[in-house]
Amino acid sequence: MTERFHKTLINSLTTTNHILFDLSHDANEFVELITHIAGSNNDANAFDVWASRGINQDFAPMCTVVTAAGQMTVRGSARLYNDTMTVTEVDKSFEAIEASTAADDCAKIYFNRNAYSHFLIIATVLNSTNLRAEICTMNRAGIPVVA
Repeated sequence: MTERFHKTLINSLTTTNHILFDLSHDANEFVELITHIAGSNNDANAFDVWASRGINQDFAPMCTVVTAAGQMTVRGSARLYNDTMTVTEVDKSFEAIEASTAADDCAKIYFNRNAYSHFLIIATVLNSTNLRAEICTMNRAGIPVVA
């Protein structure tokens, strides 16, 4: 089940399923992706991201993402976000941009939608109990400058 929260879609991934995001309702050019986990600090995970222009269309490979979890304090409680996300692009036209700190913070990936409306995340390595993904759309001007 996919929930919508202020243009943010949230879903969880375990070893037996995938995450499908439907962004057909939104025309913004870019997507921001963050992930957090249930598991242990420093858990390493990996997933593939695929894109389609419609739910009944074929999915094309976008990239592979390798993550490492870090413990971050949010509103007074410890949460495990992926503080490192490394992208290996399959298709450079998606302009994937990494924003990783590797310092117990929240890493983000920004990518150009290229008129794709559906995004599929499939785990290739899942050392955590689950991986939760949040995705939201934005215009190019909303992407921070990454050093």
